[in-house]
Amino acid sequence: MEKISCPFVYSTGRPCAGHIVRVEAYKAELRWSLGADGAWSFDFEPRSHCHLFRSLKGNHAGTLRSDDRQMKHSWNQLPPPLQSLVGGTNVAPHGAAVADQGAGAPARS
Repeated sequence: MEKISCPFVYSTGRPCAGHIVRVEAYKAELRWSLGADGAWSFDFEPRSHCHLFRSLKGNHAGTLRSDDRQMKHSWNQLPPPLQSLVGGTNVAPHGAAVADQGAGAPARS
């Protein structure tokens, strides 16, 4: 899989040279539900936002400042390559489309 570039742009206009290595959903509701067919399914819904972490120095937060807003996104505002990545795992937030589930993948409820 191709690396996903960090979306951060410095105040000088220079883009970050790092790539995304982690996405964290904050304040997420996690659900395991028993379906009518007797199978359990997993679902989640971020109530707040997702933080992006890069290969160079984490999430662009300095020791004297908080997380940069360029590294915080609601689920529907994540860069498209990250939405595809998460969707490709067959686990996406409640109400979000999941990318090609492939043969044998469990159906989402």
